[in-house]
Amino acid sequence: MRRQNDEFFILRYAMESPLEPNEPTDDLHKYTVELVPLVEPDGEPGQPLGHFTVWRFNIAAYRERNEYPLLVMFDDDSQEASDLYHALFEPDTEDFRTEVVGDVTLHSDVLYFQQVSFSQDMIRSPLLLAAVERIIDTLGSGCGCVALWLGDEPYPRQEDYATKDVMRFWDAQRDNERHWGRIGFKRIPESLFLARNLALRPPISIRRILADVPPEE
Repeated sequence: MRRQNDEFFILRYAMESPLEPNEPTDDLHKYTVELVPLVEPDGEPGQPLGHFTVWRFNIAAYRERNEYPLLVMFDDDSQEASDLYHALFEPDTEDFRTEVVGDVTLHSDVLYFQQVSFSQDMIRSPLLLAAVERIIDTLGSGCGCVALWLGDEPYPRQEDYATKDVMRFWDAQRDNERHWGRIGFKRIPESLFLARNLALRPPISIRRILADVPPEE
């Protein structure tokens, strides 16, 4: 990626996966994706500015084996993954909830941005929007939708916040919703997740994001 001021960046991916899946969560692939600047004049990689944690739920392969209900893959991993399942799928049929993500091909995979680890001054930067869009381009083939939780608090949030902390949390969530809405994410009703149907054209290109141009109406 190249920013307007001629800075260059690359995304560096790392992922571990068993050769033969034996457990339900073996079909949940977890990536660490670092954002790395290239140092001039030779273009050598510098120190990472931070990283994304991205999960891919390999639903097509999981259902092909037909050993366990789909919920098991999500529920066996964490409460966070279980909550994501209930936000995206009908509990009786295990089909995507069309009122949430629209028409999605049956058995499509799900891409999920689980965590972002960058400095606070970068959290709302166009550079991270462009990085997310590029990661979707790279990892999203075969996925019907992409979801994210990139809140300012770890998931799940603490339940014993004072009133001022609750208000701060929801102010941050509204900011997240506006920011990630630039690249097509919308709130999943009655949840803390944002989601986007990958069959739909993104509202803004990476080039326009990096130039910090508002999306087309």
